[in-house]
Formats: sequence, C-alpha cells, structure tokens
Amino acid sequence: MTKPLTNLLKKGQRFMWNSECQTALEEIREAVSKPLQLHRPDFRRRFILQTDGSQEGMGAVLYQEGPAGERQIVSYASATLNDTERRYHINEIEVKSCVWAIRKYEIYLRDTPFTLRTDSKALEWLSKYYDSRAKLTRWALLLQEFQYTVEHVPGKDNELPDHLSRYPDPASSAGEFDIERALPPPLNYIGIDVLSYEVAQHQRQSPGIQNDIRTWQRVQASAQRTDAEQEFIDTHRVLDGALWRLDGQEPKLVVPRTIQNKIIQVHHDEADHPGITETCRQIRLRFYFRRMRKQVGAYIKKCLICLQTKGRQVQPHAALRPHTATAPFQKISIDILGPYPETKAKNRYVILVSDIFTKWVEAKAFPLVNAKDVIKFLDAEIIPRFGVPNTIISDNGPQFIAANYENWARKLNINLLRVAIYHQRANPVERRVQEFKKLMRLHLLKRSQKLWDEQLPRILYVLRTRQNAATQHTPSSLLYGYEIPRRGEWNVPAFREAATDRSPAPERFEEADQAQRAYQEKYTEPKPLPVEFNPGDLVMVRQFTKGREQFAIVWRGPYPIHRRVTDEVYEVEMEGTSPNIHIDDLRPAPRIGEEDSEESSNDDDSSHDDSGAESEPGAVEQVPTSEMPPIHREGTPPLPAPSPKRPIPGSRRRARLIYRRKSE
Repeated sequence: MTKPLTNLLKKGQRFMWNSECQTALEEIREAVSKPLQLHRPDFRRRFILQTDGSQEGMGAVLYQEGPAGERQIVSYASATLNDTERRYHINEIEVKSCVWAIRKYEIYLRDTPFTLRTDSKALEWLSKYYDSRAKLTRWALLLQEFQYTVEHVPGKDNELPDHLSRYPDPASSAGEFDIERALPPPLNYIGIDVLSYEVAQHQRQSPGIQNDIRTWQRVQASAQRTDAEQEFIDTHRVLDGALWRLDGQEPKLVVPRTIQNKIIQVHHDEADHPGITETCRQIRLRFYFRRMRKQVGAYIKKCLICLQTKGRQVQPHAALRPHTATAPFQKISIDILGPYPETKAKNRYVILVSDIFTKWVEAKAFPLVNAKDVIKFLDAEIIPRFGVPNTIISDNGPQFIAANYENWARKLNINLLRVAIYHQRANPVERRVQEFKKLMRLHLLKRSQKLWDEQLPRILYVLRTRQNAATQHTPSSLLYGYEIPRRGEWNVPAFREAATDRSPAPERFEEADQAQRAYQEKYTEPKPLPVEFNPGDLVMVRQFTKGREQFAIVWRGPYPIHRRVTDEVYEVEMEGTSPNIHIDDLRPAPRIGEEDSEESSNDDDSSHDDSGAESEPGAVEQVPTSEMPPIHREGTPPLPAPSPKRPIPGSRRRARLIYRRKSE
C-alpha cells in the first residue's frame, strides 16, 4: 500500500506525484483511521513468527496462540526490496525475509524458544549452501544465535505475511509447492536444459545438419564405408533426432551456426564475463562447434562490458616527449599540492614552480589556492626575480583554466600549455613534486605533521643544491654560477676560489644543454605511435577512480574523437565536455560487424554447414567472424554510430551554392 510513496524516497528519484500516489495516500489514510486489533505480548507463552517473501517485498507476523487456539497477533511488519535484493534468487529472498523478521522482533525472540513458520524450504537449502557465499554464511551465523523450531506452512495457510509481502492472486493455486523455491540459485539464469532444447530446435531447421544426420543414418546402415565415412561414424552420434559429437566418451551437442552466438553469449555474459580459455572450457562441457576459440575471441574483443571493466594493456605506451629550454626561466612548470594537515598559520596547500632548464624550485604555502593566489605568487616570487617566462606548463586544475589567469597570461604575452588530463607525468614539475614529498616525509619523521610549512625553506635548500642527473649540475650552479654555500664553507679556501672564479654563463648553459639532450636521447628514444585516431573515430577513455569508486568501470565510452591536438593528445567529446586525453588513456572502441583478421589458435573445433548443399560426411565450413549476428547484451546499449567529421566553417553553405548552380 505504501510502495508508491516509498519509491519517491529513493536517492536520485524525481518527485512526481501521480494518481497512483494519490490513491495510495487515500488508502493509507483510511486504513490508519480504523482500529487495529492487536494483543499485548505474554512472555510466559511461546511466540510464533510467520514470514513470507516475494519479488515485491517481505512480510512478517508475530503472534501467540490463545487458550482456544486462536491467533493473538502482537505485530505486523512489511518492507520493500531494493533493486539489488530484487535480483536475488527466490530462496535467498525467503531466507532474507526470515533474517529480517528475526532482527526486527529480536527484543521478543532473544533468549527464548520460538516457532518460525514459513511456506518455503529455503532454510533447509541454506543449511546445505551456507558456505557458498559470504552473504549466506552471515545469515546462517545470525540464525544460530536464536532458539527456534521451523514449521513448514502451506501457502494457503500463510495468508497474513503473504498478503503483507504481495497481493495474493486468487487464480493461482495456493496449495501447490513450487519446486524452484527449493533449488539452489543457478549460475546461468538460462538453464542448460533450455539452451540444449534451443540448439536441438535449430538443428531441425538447419539443412546442413539435417543432411549430416541423414548421411550418418545411411552410412551406419551400410556395410562398406570409406575412411572418411568411418571417421564420421566414429566421431558422431544421432540421439533422439539430434546430432552429437563424441569427445572421448562424452557426447557434445553440435551447435548450428545460427545459434553459436547465443551459446557464446550465455557462457560469457551470464557467467560474469570470463576470458577466452574459460569461456571455451564451459562451452565444451556440453556443446561443440568448429573454430570455437576464434569466434569466442572475436566476441570477447567486441564485448563492451569486458573493455570497460578489465584494465588490460592492449597497446604499448607512447614515447616520452620531453620539454626543452635553452635558458633559465624560459619555460617553467607549475603545480598545486595538497590539501595537507592544517598548520598553525592555517596553511593547507603548496604552490610549487620548477624551471625547465636549471631545475630551480620555488614554493610557497597557502591556506587556500585559487587563480588569484596563483597570479599573486607568480607576480611576487617569480617575475620580479627571474623575469617573465615565455611558457608556463600546468595541469587542467580549475586555477589554471580560470578566465582571470588566462587574461593575466595574455597581457604578459605568456604561452600557456596544459597537459592531458590524468597524465601528470607529462608535466615536468611532477619529478620535483615526488622529491619534495620524499624530503617532507624525511623532515617530519619525528615531528608533528602540522609543522610541514616550517620545513619548506629547508626542503627548497636541499632541492637547489642537489646535482640533477639530466644537467649534471646543481640548480644553484647553473643559475648563479657557483654552489650555494653550506655552513662553514666560506672558511674553506677551495670553496672561496670556486665562488669567485665563476665560468661564463654561455659555457654553463651549453654544457647543461648538451647534458640534457644526451639524457633525453637515452631515456626517450623515438618510436612510432602505438595507434592513431582520426576525427569521428570511436574510442574508450580510461576511468580514473578514487575513494568510493574503486570498483567502478575501468574504461568509459565509446566517445567520438573531436580533433587531434598533438601527436599524443586528442580532444574527445565526453558527456558535454571536450577534454584533452593522452593517447595512453585511449583505446579503440569495439566495432560490431567488422571482420576479425586474427587467426585461430585452435583449429580442431568444428561446425556444420547450414547452406543446404550436399556435402561429404564430416565436411565442415569456415565461419567468418563478419557473418556473426550483431552482439547486443541485455542492459548494455548498442554502440552509437561514429560521429561524422565536423565540417569546415562555411563548407555546408558552399555545398548548397554548388548544388544550386548545378541544378540551374
């Protein structure tokens, strides 16, 4: 009665008051205005808990029997099932209703024997399969805490909780026992027997297999056989009008081409999407057709759910493309770190800047960081000391895509480069960030985490005086021409001589430039791109999850490519946005109907000709992947058609003019 109203309380549900809700409200108002015939519980007598469950909900009645055997009802209860619980097997729903009812009336049933009455043998089923799933184990352990006796009550006598869990159907026979309620939940909701029946039906409609059956019967009755006919007789059987293939001593039903795709779908989609080997193993337990592994492999490659949930590496990473500079602070890289534990000065974030050429690092702590704070830091700490940079490299944080930040850079004639989203390694400052974090952990080893901003100057000193592997110089020697002195070094004659005898800046810069180029050639050797996309191509985009979304899908899509930004970065149309995505985070989307050129790795599978032409005994056909019917799974939308390439502005108008002229 309350279900139309409780549905409005679901998370994300739009509040829409309709006639069904109004009717439910009026029924509830009328029901609560009537007196409810309940009895007070008598703890000297035994309680009886009667339960029932259905796909609609759960119901329970707690009552006691009076002196004359009449029912004295203590309480009624009912509850709806959520979307996940509705997908439970009927046995699980029945056990769930018992567990739910016992928990609800625990204050009455704890430490006292009671009778549990139900119209299902689900509790007997639970005693056999309690260790098959963690959920069933939890339920079994909870039920062991109570002292109860189970009584099976026929459906016709279970009217009270049955009415609370669903409206009973008068046309149905309440006294019949449903055998499905006592069976364990099947792995595949399409039963194997039903599937075998469908295969047999398709065999009757297959001219090729019917021809093989007639050939088998003719050869079986013949005394003289050729070698091919004898092999056909030894490897096949005709049982109950169906053709079977012998695998050892186990007969396997031969699958016609028209239903092979469904066989693969049932054993893959409804078995939690196993790999090629496991899918083939499950099919071979009962069915047989040639080139099975190739067709299963082609099916799985086009399975959108597998591509979304399995983080497999299907293409090599693109080569690294380093950023180069020829002078100090010609190019700088910037990033925002945090939030960190709040300090006494209320600081939680760090703005960190690294020079591409010298590897010099500047950083400052802030309570909050927005685009205005970034501009203020660059105007106060970078530009007055090192000049206006030519290029600033950053990620796609909101501070770096804000309009006031872009306007500030435009006024100073600064080029802004942003790396692809979720591809932080393309930002040169990332290496300095990792060094910064390691040093911060080291300096806070025996200190409070809230003192991290006090260690910032010491960490910057270390980063500026360490020799860089790429330049073979320290940042301070490249920028100033000498090493920043440590404590007591001015008393060392060799240091004083080195500090006063500085090499000219062009020589230092030339040495550092050559060292960096040699370093980059060593670790970023050129290689061709693993894959290339064109505008309109459909791609899958890597899903980066955090926190509560750790079990979300790995790949989202398919989405169309909008344009190619660089050799490694593409602009992808995603749900109303067009972010820049690195090629390492893109995969070609599966295209249905395309011919798969991969050769089969197992050629001893077989299928039978459905063309209707007369064929030799045992003759088989090669089933091309392109002739497989389109793959469409329940609950998975079909792949959208590729987006057409965007026309050049004005091209449609020119096309109309040309068409008009030709028409004239």
